[in-house]
Amino acid sequence: MSETAIKAPKVNHWIFVLKDGKFVFDKKTLEVIDKVYAILEAVEPCGEDNRRELWLKAERGTIDDYDDYESLKDEEVVENYEEFEKMWHEEYPDEISWYHLVTIERDDYRAIFLGRELIYQSRILEAHSSYEYNVEELFVWMQDAVKKCIA
Repeated sequence: MSETAIKAPKVNHWIFVLKDGKFVFDKKTLEVIDKVYAILEAVEPCGEDNRRELWLKAERGTIDDYDDYESLKDEEVVENYEEFEKMWHEEYPDEISWYHLVTIERDDYRAIFLGRELIYQSRILEAHSSYEYNVEELFVWMQDAVKKCIA
């Protein structure tokens, strides 16, 4: 996996932001999504929807990957650093977090579920979107994690 791979807190952030699969992605993000599907060709599909399933892992990372202490203190979410550290360990008790990846591909439709949430589907608002989101970092992580999983 690349040294710049995002950590579990960032993966969870993107899952939360993208859930429901209603975002339109920019060209760079779509290119990485295409690469994920190409790598997954090595996995035998299931059913009429060419479903492929894997478990991907992401490292917890450091406390700096979790959140910004000063911001949380200013927002009065935590009172001190010890409380911040406790919150981090409660939310990420393990060094590794696991994510269930499910991809679907049928005719000209594609969908990606990560951690039980729909985070991408093709053909959504493509003709009507005024803004395209770049979430390339999530799908680069996914691409690297899939490579490690099927290698």
